[in-house]
Amino acid sequence: MPIQIELDNDTITAHVRYIMPWDLNDYHRAMQALTDAAKASGQRIHVIADFTHSHTLPAGALTQISRTSSDTSRRGLVVVVGANQIIRTLGNILFKINPLGTRDIYFARTVDEAREIITSQASR
Repeated sequence: MPIQIELDNDTITAHVRYIMPWDLNDYHRAMQALTDAAKASGQRIHVIADFTHSHTLPAGALTQISRTSSDTSRRGLVVVVGANQIIRTLGNILFKINPLGTRDIYFARTVDEAREIITSQASR
């Protein structure tokens, strides 16, 4: 499976691993699974979006991610891990296009650093 989701119920965090090749259909299925998990738990879910094994985005990904990032009703913090310069640049563009929808999105170098960001920011 190109996008793998591992839920940690103790920290209400989903570790989402993007593994090439993946496409927008995979992305939409993963986002639906996260939405379903948030509805079932009744809580916002923090997301570690791990691009360590995905060094590129499919065509149209920026538009789709922008659309889904605008719905923050069930999403907690999002920490992007392993983003190469292209993904970071696209993320920075997304921050400018949709500042309200991206206010709780961070970049980290490792999954451990991502967990630290979630721990420190979620307690605010």
